Amino acid sequence: RRTGGVTTTCHLSVQQSHPRVRVLACESLGRAAALPAIADILDATTSARIPASVAAMAITRMVPRRADLLLNYEITDAPHTTQLVIELVGTLNLIDGRAAMEKCLSDPLPEIRVAALRTLGRLGHPASTSALENFAPLSPEEAVALAEARNGVLGALQ
Repeated sequence: RRTGGVTTTCHLSVQQSHPRVRVLACESLGRAAALPAIADILDATTSARIPASVAAMAITRMVPRRADLLLNYEITDAPHTTQLVIELVGTLNLIDGRAAMEKCLSDPLPEIRVAALRTLGRLGHPASTSALENFAPLSPEEAVALAEARNGVLGALQ
């Protein structure tokens, strides 16, 4: 965090060809709380240059206080990155991401719907009650995630 130059160097290193350099750069950006680098880290995760677990740890270390820092990232054809973003919203308890998570309940991919259900359960916001009541699970895994989400919301009400 000493200088912008160190952060910029790490920021550029996420794009390097050597996998270990990319991982170390990602970890350094997390330690430096370099929030502007979130988009680059997600890009690197989308293209499989950085493992999702490394990206998740780096972004968690940054401790973003607003969901828009994650949700503004446009993800087109990378469901594993979308799932990562959804899980981070829940892990970091970014309650302002609740409405976006409710929209994810209508995603065509089941893994995205399950991740959104789990995140809504973690957030435990009573305003999600109607979205959860209107959700019709299409698989046993979705039914379990829905029950867990409802318990999370009910637990917050008590």
